[in-house]
Amino acid sequence: MLRLLLRGTAAANSKGKMAAESLFNRPVCVQVRCQGCEERRLNVRVNIELLSISNPVHKKDLAVRLTDDTDPFFLYNLVISEEDFQRQVKR
Repeated sequence: MLRLLLRGTAAANSKGKMAAESLFNRPVCVQVRCQGCEERRLNVRVNIELLSISNPVHKKDLAVRLTDDTDPFFLYNLVISEEDFQRQVKR
């Protein structure tokens, strides 16, 4: 499921309050391998945030976003819930 993330430290919505805590945000040099393409190196910005939503049930999500500061069309976004993360760790 893809979710739209709000930038900033806190945002209110009809379901409760959402807070985003930045855990990591910096460019990282990565090697890109595409099928049928040459390998190349890119500086990709890695942004990791812990999202907390306060409503009747307290919920935490980990948001990982990869972007390229020089390419506005480069975006990879992953949001994983605490429950899904725990299931993956047990495997």
